[in-house]
Amino acid sequence: MKTILGILLLLFVGYAPLALGQTLYPITEGGKVGFIDATGDVVIAPTYEGGYAPTEGLAAVRIDRKWGFVDDAHQLVIDAVFEEVFPFVNGRARVRSGERWGFIDRDGQEVIAPRFAEAHDFAEGLAPVKIAQGDVEGLPPGWGFIDREGHIVIDPDYERALSFAEGLAPVQVFKKVLFFKLGERWGFVDQTGATALEPTYSTVRGFSNGLALIKDGDGLGFIDPSGQRILDVPFEQVHPFAEGLARVKDKERWGFIDTAGQPVISLQFDYADDFSDGMALVKSGQKWGYIEPSGAYVIQPQFEQARPFNGDLAYVRRDGRAGYIDRTGAFVWSR
Repeated sequence: MKTILGILLLLFVGYAPLALGQTLYPITEGGKVGFIDATGDVVIAPTYEGGYAPTEGLAAVRIDRKWGFVDDAHQLVIDAVFEEVFPFVNGRARVRSGERWGFIDRDGQEVIAPRFAEAHDFAEGLAPVKIAQGDVEGLPPGWGFIDREGHIVIDPDYERALSFAEGLAPVQVFKKVLFFKLGERWGFVDQTGATALEPTYSTVRGFSNGLALIKDGDGLGFIDPSGQRILDVPFEQVHPFAEGLARVKDKERWGFIDTAGQPVISLQFDYADDFSDGMALVKSGQKWGYIEPSGAYVIQPQFEQARPFNGDLAYVRRDGRAGYIDRTGAFVWSR
C-alpha cells in the first residue's frame, strides 16, 4: 500500500508554479481530479483526464487518452503522444508507444527507442527489460538489463528479472525439458552480470537494510549479500524490511521484527502495513490507526478506511467524511 499515494493523478491550470519536489494530494470534483498541497489548499484545479504527481520537475498528464509531460510552470513540454508513461527516475521516464516500451529524457527525446516487450525503471544505472521476439538478432525473448544508453549489458537469459538494490538484482532461471519448464529458481547477479548468489531459492525479494527475504527448503528467512542465512523467520507471512522493521504475521495477528529478528512490536494487529515516513498503518478490530516505531499509537484507531502517510498527509474515511488528515489526525481537507 505504500505506493498507493506514490503515483498520483495530476491536473494543471493557471495556478502558481509548483515548488520542485512539492508533494501534492489528489482530490476529485465532478469526475475530474485536482490536487491540494499539504495545507489543504487547492493548487491544481480539476481539468486534465489524469496524470502523475511531479517528479524531477516534470509531471505526466493525460490529454485525449494520450500522455505527455508538463513542467513546473504548467507548460506542456513533452507532447501527449504516448499510450502509457511512468514518472521520471534519475532523468529517464519509461514510456509505451504501441505495444513497446522505451525511455525518454527530460527534453522528450527518445534516448532508448520503444522496442522492449516490458521494462522497469532504472536503478543503480541499469534497467531490467524483456526482449521481444525478433527484436534483437540472435537473442531469444527473455529478461536482461540495459544501461542508460539502451545497450544490453546483461544478456536476456532470464525468465524474470527485478531491479538492482544494494548492488544485486534478483533473477529467475529454469530448466527446460522438451516443452516443459522445470525447477524455476531465483538467484542474484551483480552489475557485471556475474552470478553473485546461485539460483537456489523458490522466492526472493530485493535487498533492503543489507538483507534479502528468501524462501527455500528451510522456509522463510533473510540472507546477507554473501548468501549467508542471517535470520530464520518462523511466521506465516513475512515482508521485506522497511525503515529498519519487517512486518510479520502468525495465524491471526500482525507485528514487527527488527534486523536481529526480535519482535520489537508484538503481534497484536488484525493487519499492518510497512513503515513509511515514520509511521505504519495498522488495523485493530474494524478501525484503522497509525503507530510509531515504538509500537505506540500516534493516531488512535478510528477510521473505516485509511491509506499510509505520504509525506505530511494521509487519506482516510470516517463517519461518512473522506479526506486528508495531518500527523495529528486532524482533517486538513474533506468532503
